[in-house]
Amino acid sequence: MDRDQQKTYATSLIGVQCPAGDDSSMLVYKILGMLAADDVGRPLHIEQSYYIDSDGYRNHVIMPYWNEFSHMNKFITRDDFKAFRNAPCSGPLGWWMETFWGDTSAADVAGATNLKSGIGRHSGTVEEQYHSYMGSMRDRVPDYLSGSADGRLSKLARQPPTETKGRHLIIDGLPHNICYIRGPFGFKHAPQEQQDAFHEIIMPTLIAAADYLSLNPIDSGCISMRRVEEMKIGFDNEVDTEILGWFLTLQDLERWTRHHPSHLRVLKSATEFFARFDNNVSVTEGHEVFVIPEGQLWCEYVNCHAKTGFLPYFATHDMVN
Repeated sequence: MDRDQQKTYATSLIGVQCPAGDDSSMLVYKILGMLAADDVGRPLHIEQSYYIDSDGYRNHVIMPYWNEFSHMNKFITRDDFKAFRNAPCSGPLGWWMETFWGDTSAADVAGATNLKSGIGRHSGTVEEQYHSYMGSMRDRVPDYLSGSADGRLSKLARQPPTETKGRHLIIDGLPHNICYIRGPFGFKHAPQEQQDAFHEIIMPTLIAAADYLSLNPIDSGCISMRRVEEMKIGFDNEVDTEILGWFLTLQDLERWTRHHPSHLRVLKSATEFFARFDNNVSVTEGHEVFVIPEGQLWCEYVNCHAKTGFLPYFATHDMVN
């Protein structure tokens, strides 16, 4: 990503949560209709994916991107979306929103030269001097290199159990410099031989790594890890599967990527995969890493189960209309 061209970003993960056997399509279409309306606050583009969470709920994830906070805020404060947010919450369906924004001096967007996904879709590209070695991300991102993106050293701790269904909950006390990672992989445009090899060599290690983070939040510092399948509705972003993860700090993400066996096995499998095809592959991979300053991350959960997103680890209050 060219930081001189793209100086800021704003985005949101908007999820619709649905128990097995129920249909969430009407609620999904309602949110998409508001986002796509020819009105103020329309995003640059929208991506969609889904995953089944540990409680068996299907979560349809809508990811809109804007150039800056002011554009996104026009949507969030628009009358139709305000009315939607203030509506009573009941029944089987829930929805959640994790919204954040910031400067690209604390962002690392890396991947192919012609990105179709994420904020990189709207930015020029530059060839990075620092890449392909452990720790290169910190060397190439200004705020990472200076240390200003480092989080406060602490440990995740679980909150006492509480009832969350039927409530509109806002997360309190989110710390400075929480870290978000989006890691997309695209393989369906590759020759069949490469697709088969991806599923044989790389995919098992990706699943195992995501499972480790999901099952070990306290040890890993991973607040939430969602392994999602892309839906390619509206346009082809050349992503087929990806991870959407929240870490308490950038240091927690780095510690996992540099030292934990689950991620080292991902790196080893990728090396084996590329070697099999003499580095001439059509499978794409990349990442977005954002470190978010205090006050620039907003999380809310409406009629969601208690294991959703940030709910297990942070205090909450009920939204007052």
